Amino acid sequence: MKLVYLDWNIFNKLEHITNLPAEEQAPYQQLDKLILDGEVTVPYSNAHINDLYRGYVKDKTFTPGHLANISRLTKDLCITQYWGEKDVRWHHRDPAGFLDQIIEESPPTSFRSLMKTEDFPEVNALVDERNRRLENTPLPEKFSESYKTAPIFATIFPRCKTAPNFLSLMEDIFDLSYKMKTDFNLYKSLRKFITTAQQKFPQLAESTGPMVKGIDGPKHLTWNEAWEKAKPTFKPSPNPSYDKVVDLFTTTDLKGYRQDERFANLIDDALHAFYASHCDYFLTIDKRCADKARKVFETLKIPTEVREAPQFLADLDKVCDSKK
Repeated sequence: MKLVYLDWNIFNKLEHITNLPAEEQAPYQQLDKLILDGEVTVPYSNAHINDLYRGYVKDKTFTPGHLANISRLTKDLCITQYWGEKDVRWHHRDPAGFLDQIIEESPPTSFRSLMKTEDFPEVNALVDERNRRLENTPLPEKFSESYKTAPIFATIFPRCKTAPNFLSLMEDIFDLSYKMKTDFNLYKSLRKFITTAQQKFPQLAESTGPMVKGIDGPKHLTWNEAWEKAKPTFKPSPNPSYDKVVDLFTTTDLKGYRQDERFANLIDDALHAFYASHCDYFLTIDKRCADKARKVFETLKIPTEVREAPQFLADLDKVCDSKK
């Protein structure tokens, strides 16, 4: 049985077949029938639930239809890398219940309230003390010089500009994680700043000491070499495959290859690519995502075939024949 991982945009196409242009309806109807007849197996993942959650936050009207469509096409077959587990888990799970869990566990919206809870007032007192100490710790004087470098820093660190202390820094960094997902102009401006810097300095200037504290490297580094040496080290997940695929996908984009215009799309596409790597096919209409996934799979020698929708739909008969 061939496993076909559908990008969220394909789920939407299949949900709204009757609204598609006439020339698109027949191929998607054929794919829909192929799935429902059991000729191929389609799973959903928590990456799809993340896509659903973002839509739910904006407008709950369409959520029931999306959930019903996922259940109809996947028969509730779910592939997910749960936190702390070594391998992805294949299991049957109601997507509506999965979404409810994501909604219930939605993260706090401010750094000041991070780790606060109604059940433990003593913890809240510790959080308040943490905030007080951070607020009373000033930032280094040189921090303010960053605002003279480029206007983007005033957008990234607005609180630090008016109140230069470590609580402001934590709040600005915390808010940035949300802004990067929702503020298209901010992400675009930051990417433009990085690209301009790369063009202006194709090779970093000579340095008499290490470029980054703790790094002993050559005096000259290309941008790719600098990235590999200076990027932060994260605690690896229990699943090495997850780290390899997600890390390579995101760094491939951030280094300039087929760059996505939205940060949230980049993160979700990396997760979709990871789950697709467990299937025979990855089907999408997003050319940028498709190209990055191909590059990642080729580098890591993953046999998953990445197909854009027109190509895959034209070869449906071959897909069916190959499973026999």
